[in-house]
Amino acid sequence: MNNDKEIIFFLDHQFFQIDDSMIWQPISIDTFESKNNDVNIYIDSSHFSLIPDEIFDQLSKDQKEIFLTSNPKDFYFFNTPVPQLSGKLFWCEKNIIIESINAKIPGCNLNHFISPMITKKLSQNQLKYFLNKDFIYIVCIKEKKIKIANRFIIKNIDDALYFILSLIKESDLINSNFNFECHGENNGGIIKKLKTIFPNHQFNIHPQSDLKSIFN
Repeated sequence: MNNDKEIIFFLDHQFFQIDDSMIWQPISIDTFESKNNDVNIYIDSSHFSLIPDEIFDQLSKDQKEIFLTSNPKDFYFFNTPVPQLSGKLFWCEKNIIIESINAKIPGCNLNHFISPMITKKLSQNQLKYFLNKDFIYIVCIKEKKIKIANRFIIKNIDDALYFILSLIKESDLINSNFNFECHGENNGGIIKKLKTIFPNHQFNIHPQSDLKSIFN
C-alpha cells in the first residue's frame, strides 16, 4: 500500500470516504465528487478466486475469465500478485460499475476488497473476517499459509457463524491456537457465541467505523 494515496472503499454500491473528522462516510455513486485522483479504491466483488501461479500461467485468458463468470464480456478482469500464496488474486467486476468509478475518479488504482486481508504479513494461525449486513469475508491462515479466503452471502448472524465455524474446520484450524481478527459490524451476538465456543482464544475486535483496519 502506498501511504501517499487516499483510500476509498466501494461497498453496497456506494463509496466510503473518510471525512475531516476521520469518520468513514457513505456517498452515493451518483453524488460522489472526487477531489483527488491519486486514489486506491477497494471494491467489494463476489467474483474472485485465488489461483496458484503455475496454474494461472497455464490457463488461457478465456479459461480464466469463464471460471469467474459465464458472461465475461460484461466484466472487467484484474489480477493481483499474492506472494504469500505464490499465486494471483483473480477478480472481476461489471463493466458498468468499473466505468462509473473511473468516470468519478479518473486514474484511480482499482483493488479487490479482500486484497489487504491476504497480502499483508500473515500471523502464525489466524481467522480474519469482515462482517457486513449482507455478506461476510473470511480468511483462514494456518502456519503462515493462506488456507481459505472466501466471501459468503448471509441473511443473518447465524449464517455468518455457520460459515466461520465451517471454514475453521475446513482449514484445519479447529485444534490450533489461533486468534480472531474481527472487522466490520461489531455484532455482540456473534462475538459472544464465538467466545463461548473458543474461550481461550484471543479476539482482536476493530471498531466498526474503522474500515481501514483490514490493512492490519
